[in-house]
Amino acid sequence: MTSRLRIPLLALLLLAIASGLTATAGRSWARLQGTTGLVETLYHGTEFADPPVSQRTAGAVDLSVLDEHPDFSRRFFSLRFAGTWLAPAPGPVELFAGADDSVRVFIDGHLVIERNRALGFETRAAATAFGAGPHQILVEFVQYDGGASLEMLWAPAGQTPRPIPPESLFVGVPSASLIARARFAASVTELARWAWMAFGAVALPFLLFLAGRAGRRWIASGAPQGVVRRTLSSAAHWQAQYAGPAFWLASGAAVLWIAGTRMPALNPQTLWSDDVAVACLAKLDSLWTAMTVSAPLAPGFVALLWVVRRMIGDPEVSLQVLPLVFGFVGPVLTGIIVSRLTSSRVLGFIAVVLGLGTANLAQYSVFVKPYSLDYAMTALFLLLGVSLFVDRRDVRLAAAAAGLAAVMFSVPSVFLSLALVHLASLTPGLHVRTSPPSKRLRWGTVAGFDLLLAVSFVVILHSRSNPTLREWWSDSFAPATSLADLARFLSTTGWTAVREALPDPLGALAPLAGVGLAALVISPRRRWFGLFVALVYAGVIAASMLQIYPIGIGSKARVSIFAYPMTAVLVVVGFDALTRWLPIRALARAAAAIAVVLTVARVTPPAYPKLDQIQLVRALESNAAADDAIVLNTPGASLAGYYMSWPLSTRADQSSYGFAVEIERPRTLTLPRTAEEGGPGLDVLDGFLAREHPARVYFFSVRRGTDAAENAIRARGFEEVRRKTGNVSARLIEYRRTGSPE
Repeated sequence: MTSRLRIPLLALLLLAIASGLTATAGRSWARLQGTTGLVETLYHGTEFADPPVSQRTAGAVDLSVLDEHPDFSRRFFSLRFAGTWLAPAPGPVELFAGADDSVRVFIDGHLVIERNRALGFETRAAATAFGAGPHQILVEFVQYDGGASLEMLWAPAGQTPRPIPPESLFVGVPSASLIARARFAASVTELARWAWMAFGAVALPFLLFLAGRAGRRWIASGAPQGVVRRTLSSAAHWQAQYAGPAFWLASGAAVLWIAGTRMPALNPQTLWSDDVAVACLAKLDSLWTAMTVSAPLAPGFVALLWVVRRMIGDPEVSLQVLPLVFGFVGPVLTGIIVSRLTSSRVLGFIAVVLGLGTANLAQYSVFVKPYSLDYAMTALFLLLGVSLFVDRRDVRLAAAAAGLAAVMFSVPSVFLSLALVHLASLTPGLHVRTSPPSKRLRWGTVAGFDLLLAVSFVVILHSRSNPTLREWWSDSFAPATSLADLARFLSTTGWTAVREALPDPLGALAPLAGVGLAALVISPRRRWFGLFVALVYAGVIAASMLQIYPIGIGSKARVSIFAYPMTAVLVVVGFDALTRWLPIRALARAAAAIAVVLTVARVTPPAYPKLDQIQLVRALESNAAADDAIVLNTPGASLAGYYMSWPLSTRADQSSYGFAVEIERPRTLTLPRTAEEGGPGLDVLDGFLAREHPARVYFFSVRRGTDAAENAIRARGFEEVRRKTGNVSARLIEYRRTGSPE
């Protein structure tokens, strides 16, 4: 056997072994189908109510079942896993359950882990002792709104957590032969994995060697020169004649295409409870009152909603149209920025598609939230930065005016306006005069800008924060305890935020952002723009360390959407830097554009919750007589206030929104947030019932359990007559005083 044949024959041998082991493993697991894994049952709603949507056996506790149901809403559902876990050995173990939102884990009927809060992803741990052998396991997961995630790990005491191996999970109590077959299948699967790794280690270097030798022979033949000349000539002609119109036509087509995927999420039957709270501000009679409510929203955004609601009559679409429009404006502006930075309309189109395909931006383009406006504002300031630092146009006055105005509409615009105005005062080549009066005037203008911006931020925006909101975001602030803690936070949370700025399958391209930033700083023409972007990132990190503004990921990623245009710009600029040396870079860019379009085409479009609570609101308004009392929890008051014909007002409350809606109707009470589950303030309900002494009480609540309030009503001598329920734990309960006539 010659030495040339040894490597190919070894690769073929490893390929045969890996293929045989893979086939054996597949047949082994197929024979175990229906006996191994946990019984996974998926339900609509959060109550595990029959009939189920689907039932199957699952080899892991996760949310992979959702991939099999692309049309299933990712909000307000429940998932149950039940079966047998075969403990490998007796002794203490640690269980870890991470979920967004709620999860409960039962072992042999005993509750060992419980997490009942809809506050983003959190992992709970429990230490317990197992005997060797089978143990019944039950995992119940509930998803409300926001992001959804679920994982379960285990570890012997003191060891690294790991997923529960599929060969240890069974539908029922396993027999000895079933256990042996499951372990055999797992062993063969592991051997197959190592065999494929060995095949790759042998075959890949050999294939690269062959490809390199073929490439050298082709180049030596002289054939590439003619191909390159013809390609460059055609590309230059296309660039000069058609690049501009093609960019706008392609971007317009992309916007229309994405708009078509988002249209089904518009005009829902009932707005989601968070959106209803914002909608109530737009319904207030006075614009000034709406803008001055201490809600964690920029007053300009509330004013825009207030105006558009009066221009468009539909109660849902009128509030969704602004986020939808800004969700398209921002990516298009990002594409213009990239086009001007790279002188390539193809790369600009790639930036447009990257923005349109970002999952978080798409989701919050159909909800009544300001995050798509934040995205567009960031793109606007980046465009001003290109004009100022790259094109050398003196737009400092426009930048300062935009910064002062933007803070009223977008809170994170502060980071960009501060960096833009201050860096512009230092940028060489922008100042016509350098005499002392000119310098004093320049720095005096900057100082005046800082003062006005500080007053706007502290007086208007910072006062809209509240303790509940700060507690909710407490794990999203960068630690200021040590450089090691800060580095650890940035390498995990910060890096995840960068990855989430891209469409999900393209998150692996996030390292190009670092390449892009380096390319900007190295380039003399674009250096100051690169420093501008770096300064914005530094400001965001500093604000997070000072607990002024969080860095959110996962279900809390919405607050970081404003930074997504910067990531998209840097990634595309990084791609340009790596491919600029190619002789056929035009073809590489076109291929990249096609690949991005095809990838984004597979992204799941945003969905809006399909809620039926408006039926309960209509029943309440039509059935409640003038002398009946109405009691509502805070989300229920927002829903009723927006969809009922009764006037409404607001008051301060300890909810995350900082206010509660009050319906201007006699004998109507909105419970304080703290009183809904028996906390301080439940005496308000007792006083209300004693004072009004109604014969009938209607209790309407949404989203949160209110057992304590219901018990308090019954304790006052009322009995339940009828109950109607809806999505998201909505309930309308009619009570009559015991002994009163029907």
